[in-house]
Amino acid sequence: MVGAVALIMVLAAVYPVGVGPSFPICESTANQYSPAVAHNSSLNKFLVVWADIRGAGYGNDIYARAVNADGSLFGLEFTISTAAMSQSDPAVAYNPSTNQFLAVWHDSRLSPGTSPTVVGIYGRLVNLPSVDSPEFAISTYERCLRPALAYNSSANQFLVVWEDESSDDERLAWLRNSRAHRMNTFGA
Repeated sequence: MVGAVALIMVLAAVYPVGVGPSFPICESTANQYSPAVAHNSSLNKFLVVWADIRGAGYGNDIYARAVNADGSLFGLEFTISTAAMSQSDPAVAYNPSTNQFLAVWHDSRLSPGTSPTVVGIYGRLVNLPSVDSPEFAISTYERCLRPALAYNSSANQFLVVWEDESSDDERLAWLRNSRAHRMNTFGA
């Protein structure tokens, strides 16, 4: 499927491999790429996030859609971020204690002009079927790219990591305390 984010064998964790065909998550004719998925164990739904070029102006935006465990679509797709400049490489994880997903991505909204020289990591909480919070900065330090994250249920925290392509010695990871919405440097 050219130009459509498809859930390809993600259901293998729930059903045997090969059950049902792949299907479109997004029907937009614009290009979508870099999909990521997490599962909400309380509602038995997946949240799929992706970068999308359909927005007006320069760059990509981040979109999402929920998918039921049986593969049917849940609700409409929605925006996670349509900030100025470009947002790419989303990742997502689920916190069962708050019943929320955290979507993260790299974002060039602070770059002057159309050349992304300042790329930070941003996030947004999602509680299906809605977006719960405003976007927030996780790191705005120069060249933070390709974030990944996981949720630690014993500490009730998300760990967000990314590649740092700046010339300075920046920490690899930050802890985001999902309950207090507080940012701590890893190991501090």
